Amino acid sequence: MDFKVIVSLGLLAIIGFLLYPRGEGQKASIENFEWVSSAKSLDNEPLYGAKLRKDNPVVKTYDLGFIYRIDRAEITFSGLPRDYDIMVSRDGNEYNRAVSALPASREHYYPVTSFLPQEARRVQIVVNDWYGTSPKINSARIGARYSRYSPVRTIRTKFNSEEASRLIDGLKHENAPNWIGGKRVEKEVEKDKKKEKEITYESPGRNDVEVTFDLGITKRIYGIAVTTGGGTENNLKQYSISISNDGRDFQQVYVSKELENKLATDSYNFTGGKDGSNVRARYVRLKIEPNGWYGDYPEIKEVEIYTDDLRPSSYKKPIEDYNAIQLYYDNCGIDGNRLLANLLQGFPYDRGQNFEPNERFFLKPGDEVDAKNSPGERSFYYHYDKIALSYTNLNPKSLYWVQVTYLQEKNGNRVQSLDVDGLLLHDSITIPANEAKRFIYAIPPETYSDGEIRLHFNRLSGPNAVVSEVTILQSMDDVIPDGEEAQKDIFAGAPSVSTPVVIDGVLDEWQDIYPIVPQQYNENPADSSCVMYAQWDKDNLYIALKANTEGINFKDVNKAACIIHLFFDTDLTKSKSMYNTGDHHFRFLVFDKKVLVSQIHH
Repeated sequence: MDFKVIVSLGLLAIIGFLLYPRGEGQKASIENFEWVSSAKSLDNEPLYGAKLRKDNPVVKTYDLGFIYRIDRAEITFSGLPRDYDIMVSRDGNEYNRAVSALPASREHYYPVTSFLPQEARRVQIVVNDWYGTSPKINSARIGARYSRYSPVRTIRTKFNSEEASRLIDGLKHENAPNWIGGKRVEKEVEKDKKKEKEITYESPGRNDVEVTFDLGITKRIYGIAVTTGGGTENNLKQYSISISNDGRDFQQVYVSKELENKLATDSYNFTGGKDGSNVRARYVRLKIEPNGWYGDYPEIKEVEIYTDDLRPSSYKKPIEDYNAIQLYYDNCGIDGNRLLANLLQGFPYDRGQNFEPNERFFLKPGDEVDAKNSPGERSFYYHYDKIALSYTNLNPKSLYWVQVTYLQEKNGNRVQSLDVDGLLLHDSITIPANEAKRFIYAIPPETYSDGEIRLHFNRLSGPNAVVSEVTILQSMDDVIPDGEEAQKDIFAGAPSVSTPVVIDGVLDEWQDIYPIVPQQYNENPADSSCVMYAQWDKDNLYIALKANTEGINFKDVNKAACIIHLFFDTDLTKSKSMYNTGDHHFRFLVFDKKVLVSQIHH
């Protein structure tokens, strides 16, 4: 055999070995890229700072409408450019060179030019030199790069890694795109005499489908939630969760029940330890066995991993029950964009210096939004990833609420969430279009124990996150005592349930993210020998108690050790000296493998 043939075959074998999918699979990008749809070309814009080789350069400038983080441009020409610059600017005054591009040859140039990510609203393309006659810039598309608001840093999977970022995009509504856990197949087909890329998916067959999420560092994990694809043809049926600190040795911590073939969210919450969890891990693995899906392959909308970076909050305090006053008010973007005291990250909306003040900082009444909206509602802050606002000098003994005003254009498609220091105040919602709406959310006291909070308005879909008005409201009276009294008034979370709880002593279906322990174990709940949980529906309050009886000889223990006393203050009068009509005392006595319940009257 010819030596060259032997070498070629050997190289092919090595390449095949390196590219063959094995192990955990391919690493998926968690950043999101989209072409900016709002770009408009500007006429008669002056030339900014390009390196010229001709006296008559070809110039075209585009206004993106908002400031984005951009990293590429797709440009088509008539003619043959030899050299062109891409200049970028945030305000249209000072431009920087993003990249100088050179075609590969007279016959070939790369239509998509990449460069280091940078913030820009204006983009100017300057053709400095060319082959033959002067070229023409036919079109340009600018690419924006978005970060995912998720604790996940990378994702690995052997199946459809190209679309794995959909698992953490925060979009869970019915029309949100699904991740498909099958083999992704791309091929070129001809439709209407045009070649197009067609994508299909093949079943995993008898193979497990695994997705490994890397949090970057070891973190406390409070729980997970998985939202199914919702289709009736292909969907997730059952899965398991394992965790690891090193990415090699995984410990299984949860196996879901068999899920219905519809859109649903299944969650599991870790318990024990300070703040409700002593589970720490860097890697979380979702595994779907061959019988774990409906149809040809599993489809999933979202996988949420709750950490200190982001986790749900069940804190609710109706503002109607308290006398509240306005403490801070941000009319975002109004008054010539001078009122930015609390803005940490974001940009006030600004059309530019060529517009009159009554148009420059506002959405146009009638054209873009309903004319009934006030100027304060039509001005706004925005950011391509998240708006951040900071508020200080809060009293840890007071209660606080945040009122936000949302508004977007008639044809807007923004979806976003809101958190305060990592605790979600609202999950993904579509921003109201055309007519502004106000929403009020209670701020959990734990977030302002140091006297300061940060609000994050997180973009999930659309060009950016927006907010028109932000008001911080404070209760007039101090209602959270400090010191010893605060310990006595600690409130525990009791999530609601949609189906009746089966009273069988088995807690597999319980939402046990909020453990209740004796007062002396508040700092270290994991040290307590017993822990209680509560949940409710419209007719019932459910109580569950776990007690560690290891090493106890019940024959030698006083019967009082087998009694549970529960006290209820249904009117929340907090009476310390006497029982009122809203106070109730129940006793649960464990006797001969039975539980005897009685009410104690005072």
